[in-house]
Amino acid sequence: MQEKLMRIGEIVNTVGIKGTVKVLLDSNLDINDLSNFKLCFYQTNSKVFIPLQIKTLEVKNNTLLISFIDFENINDVQKFRNQILYAPIEIQAFSLIPHWTEYKIETELGEGIVIDWMNNSVQYLIKIRVQNHDFWVPMVDEYLVVKNDETKTIQLKNIRGLM
Repeated sequence: MQEKLMRIGEIVNTVGIKGTVKVLLDSNLDINDLSNFKLCFYQTNSKVFIPLQIKTLEVKNNTLLISFIDFENINDVQKFRNQILYAPIEIQAFSLIPHWTEYKIETELGEGIVIDWMNNSVQYLIKIRVQNHDFWVPMVDEYLVVKNDETKTIQLKNIRGLM
């Protein structure tokens, strides 16, 4: 079962009195399309995955506010605090963010490395080191030629003005 699930985050708190929980999403996730996200799972101490049907779902920054079918008040969901939630991989509601710092850089200025990255909620930015200079590059078409996940290389263009 676990090979068909993706860890998405941890239930960190309850919200209000109607059984809503706050899920802090793992930092290595991107949210894709939540329209098919109707079922999630938590794992018991005996390593059994228990399904929870989602009634309502709201995204707030890097958290989800979720209420579950058949759990109508705060007392019903208290037991879920600190539980890790999992989503079925097949629905593709979430995807893993690549570990950008594992990538090598190829530019018109020479080769370099990725030393940091961030998502500013509009686009990814990577901090690269080329010719002993460190600077941020937005991962947009203006600068990105190709990103190859197999060889872990990123080819960039027009970055001279960003230095």
